[in-house]
Amino acid sequence: LFSDFSPNKYVTWNPWCNKYPLSEEVDPIKRVKRSNLMLLTSPQFTLVGAIIIVLTLLIYTLVVPPK
Repeated sequence: LFSDFSPNKYVTWNPWCNKYPLSEEVDPIKRVKRSNLMLLTSPQFTLVGAIIIVLTLLIYTLVVPPK
């Protein structure tokens, strides 16, 4: 009866390590919050934001005449 039974089908021998608790993995709202935080704190987002601010100030300086 158990001759075809293979525990490898049901058991992960090398589970991947997760740095987040199970409650955050299961809860979709916490997962979305974490992904949004990762986006807002990413270096690319910071770089693009800084470039937009500098370009806006430069264009404002060139377009608006001094009084």
